[in-house]
Amino acid sequence: MNSPVPTNEMTQKPLLRDAMNGTRMEVFDHHILPFGMRETTDAWWKHWNKYRAGRPEANVGNVVVESFGLEFTDVVANTTATFYVQQVLQRHIEDDRTVIVWNAYVEPFMFENERVNGVYFLEQSHVLIKPGHRKTTDNAVSTRMSSCEIVIPHFLDPKLRDDPKMTELTDFVASSLSSNITMRNEKVENMLLDRSLRQSGLH
Repeated sequence: MNSPVPTNEMTQKPLLRDAMNGTRMEVFDHHILPFGMRETTDAWWKHWNKYRAGRPEANVGNVVVESFGLEFTDVVANTTATFYVQQVLQRHIEDDRTVIVWNAYVEPFMFENERVNGVYFLEQSHVLIKPGHRKTTDNAVSTRMSSCEIVIPHFLDPKLRDDPKMTELTDFVASSLSSNITMRNEKVENMLLDRSLRQSGLH
């Protein structure tokens, strides 16, 4: 993971890096959770399957193949976009870490209530989950969850790259990536906390 910050440090929020002037967007996030690696991995995988509930696609063991429609809304900008997505997700479990990798084809359909043509995005992303190394006074366990999402826009007509509307759409996609990572982290952490409270009899 070619992250702009050390992977053993936390990021306060997902970091967006426009690596090649809008031709390649990279989002990085490092999150440290006060839970074990295995339970964190289970929570991440369960969240993904819960999020994708009802999609009748192939799901064999550690591989998920799916296609679906997706809507993103930017409440602040009062902007909505809809996309068609095809993706393959793979989970690799090792003794000292778990790596979840997915590749996606993302085609925008509507943006700001207008039909979009001539552009699609290719996404290459992964999440690395491994034991944390931050020392604590009570030797409590921790897990480091590092995310990297790379999205590359492809224009069927090179002139579209300079279209202001396409620039807005690309910026919207980049912002949605950061928001999605934040939401996913919160959901996983809440699942782990709920499980911990149930096990302790406090929930």
